[in-house]
Amino acid sequence: MAYIGGAGTLFGPLIGAGLLVGGSEVLRIYFPGKSLFVYGVLIILVVLFAPDGLSTAVRRARRA
Repeated sequence: MAYIGGAGTLFGPLIGAGLLVGGSEVLRIYFPGKSLFVYGVLIILVVLFAPDGLSTAVRRARRA
């Protein structure tokens, strides 16, 4: 959860927890039977494209 949201911030782990818990529920509704596969692919994409976490990536995008 801290890795997804961003471990270097106060709200990063909270955001990561909300995204992981809420995201898994949404995926279970829209992709029944394939939700774990989609969940795994999304986590891999975050690790590849936002290695410092989503909150850090959003902060960098705001500055640009």
